[in-house]
Amino acid sequence: MPSLMTLAKMELNGIGFSETESENQKAIMLAKLSALEAEAYQLANHSFSLTSTEDIARVLYIELRLPPNGDPASAQTLQNKRTLGTTGRGRHRLPKQFSTCKDILEKLKAFHPLPGVILEWRRISSAITKVVYPLQKEKVMCRKLEMNRIYGVCHIYTAT
Repeated sequence: MPSLMTLAKMELNGIGFSETESENQKAIMLAKLSALEAEAYQLANHSFSLTSTEDIARVLYIELRLPPNGDPASAQTLQNKRTLGTTGRGRHRLPKQFSTCKDILEKLKAFHPLPGVILEWRRISSAITKVVYPLQKEKVMCRKLEMNRIYGVCHIYTAT
């Protein structure tokens, strides 16, 4: 297999990693996150937690009165029903049809700009936590080349 030699060389040599460029990109992403947070707070007229699906649902469906699940027909049926339940502590609990998943937020973008801001905030936040931080953790200083490198591991066998 000709690809085995290529994979072996990739594992041995690693990939160059610029720590300064990584920090620059992380700073740009964090600045964009804070700008998106400020925009979301301005659109909602108050601050709320962008990591809490319950807070997002409360802002979108209760305060801004957007149609549940992005369907205007379902909004009419919900207005006739009691939409808020209570927990044992007296807090209001939102019904299950108040979803904040990606597909529903895509539908809600047509009604208000806030769901688009939330989607963009989630995308950048996910990139930071799933790509930038793990890469920064995996870097290894190569003394010979005087640079940081990331070494991958390729599993080329098949388990049966």
